[in-house]
Amino acid sequence: MNPGNAASLSLERAPDHPPLRLRARRLQVYALLLLSIFTRLNHERAPMKLFTHRDFVFTLHGVVYLRYNSFATPHDLKKQVCAYNPTRFEIGLVYFARTVRSVAFAPQLRELIINMGMFDCVTADICCRC
Repeated sequence: MNPGNAASLSLERAPDHPPLRLRARRLQVYALLLLSIFTRLNHERAPMKLFTHRDFVFTLHGVVYLRYNSFATPHDLKKQVCAYNPTRFEIGLVYFARTVRSVAFAPQLRELIINMGMFDCVTADICCRC
């Protein structure tokens, strides 16, 4: 580790972030969850507008928000989630076109927005409360 890299240093010392090795093991389960999300959102085997025109928002390390992400396939979503390693992500609205960082988009379909935190059930006492 480069001692001059403050981002990696603060991430390793942050008490609420599990070690990256543990998170890597969880990514396999996470990938299955993403494919299940695709099946629920898309309603078809081939990617349709319910999935490809949907906005996904990623939160990186609790402070950086990446909005207006859309994906052609569930594998693209999985690849991006593995690359970003977000602390949370949101499954948002369906737009009339694939989202690209623009304010010109108006939602075409509004529905329940699912907000999933990666650290909501990290400790056992939190899971006992669910």
